[in-house]
Amino acid sequence: MANTAFVLIVEDEVAHGEAIAKALEHSQYACNAVSSGEAALESIERRPPDVVITDYRLGGKINGVDILRKAKLVNPDTEVILITAYGSEELARDVLSQDSECRAYDYLIKPLDIDILRDKVQRAARQALVARDARLLRHQVDSAFEFSGIIGNSEVILREIKRLKKIARSKSTVLIVGETGTGKELFAQAIHQNSPRTGKPFKVLNCAAVSETLLESELFGHVKGAFTGAVADRKGLIEAADGGTLFLDEIGDMPLAMQAKLLRTLETGEVMRVGTNDTQYFDVRFVAATNHDLSEMVRSGTFREDLFYRLHADGAIRLPPLRVRREDIPVLVHRFIEQANRENDTAIEEISTDVLRKLVN
Repeated sequence: MANTAFVLIVEDEVAHGEAIAKALEHSQYACNAVSSGEAALESIERRPPDVVITDYRLGGKINGVDILRKAKLVNPDTEVILITAYGSEELARDVLSQDSECRAYDYLIKPLDIDILRDKVQRAARQALVARDARLLRHQVDSAFEFSGIIGNSEVILREIKRLKKIARSKSTVLIVGETGTGKELFAQAIHQNSPRTGKPFKVLNCAAVSETLLESELFGHVKGAFTGAVADRKGLIEAADGGTLFLDEIGDMPLAMQAKLLRTLETGEVMRVGTNDTQYFDVRFVAATNHDLSEMVRSGTFREDLFYRLHADGAIRLPPLRVRREDIPVLVHRFIEQANRENDTAIEEISTDVLRKLVN
């Protein structure tokens, strides 16, 4: 969100207009000074200003109120400061009391005090920028795209959603790559929900959260007596996900020995419980996710190349962190507010624009 205000100065005395512009440009505003009402209207059409400083009385048919109306019509967020001669401030005050479509922000009396001018322009610019940002944020929220719980309007997230829709309809194994917190499991659920397997089981195994000794049993199951503590037969997650989808989170943390066994299952559909040589077959779609660079792990010998290419057959879905898709932050904030209201029976309506700007920037 740009924070440099554009100021239009309308003063029929050219030298006065240029002096005002020079004084404001030192305050880091972008300024345009014109000397007639006609030129002001053209400037407003060409580039709607954030702040207009205009003489109340101008030589010609167009006066300051006409310019105010035009500025508000083109951009309701524009703030207008009227300049009036001593003795006619009552006219300016009348404009301050009008409805919002024709209300001036403030007025100044000639001769101008530059410090007062800068202060009022600073306040007007701040208000205009806050209003503009709020409008843009509302537009972002209103135009946000949602797909199976995934929400956003950034180009990068919309591109991955488009790929997700295509991949979901296929039978191939899917690899999702992204940092922690980027929504990999949410994407995995969306793939399942939009595939022919929707309504069937969706199971999750975090490969980093299970010890190497238990990982095989979690994945393939075991028979009674297979190891100490195996007091009964137990299904593995592959069997539990039969007909549906198994999401293998953090697959980059899977030990090499387990990678070989997983690869065999992906290639043949065979599953053997720990403690038996009996083979079973199950119909499961695998979706894997990682926050590691698997291609680098292949080069270093810590991830099997054949498994990598099996997972990567259709290319990976790559989820960028919020820091590179900041335009999605307002949308997500509003979604979290809605969720918090439902869960806590509260009625928070909005978050301040200043807070949102700080989050985005």
